[in-house]
Amino acid sequence: MNWTTISSRAFTAMTVSVGFTTQVYDRGAAGVLLPPKHLAQVGVDFLGLPLTELKLFEIASAYEQAAKNRRPPAAFPPLG
Repeated sequence: MNWTTISSRAFTAMTVSVGFTTQVYDRGAAGVLLPPKHLAQVGVDFLGLPLTELKLFEIASAYEQAAKNRRPPAAFPPLG
């Protein structure tokens, strides 16, 4: 199943951060692997059946709170 099939059939999807990595495989113009410039964020996609958005939010929120991998961007400080 691909993303076109998922979205065209009204399946719900949510991406949650699972951490960061320095294993980035970008290549320069000459085809040589470039060193990582920064940490790259890695995510997991949670998929749900049509009309199950609330359950998907609950699952993704529970994962995010338990894993504690999320790092808010510096340009967007916490509210409050």
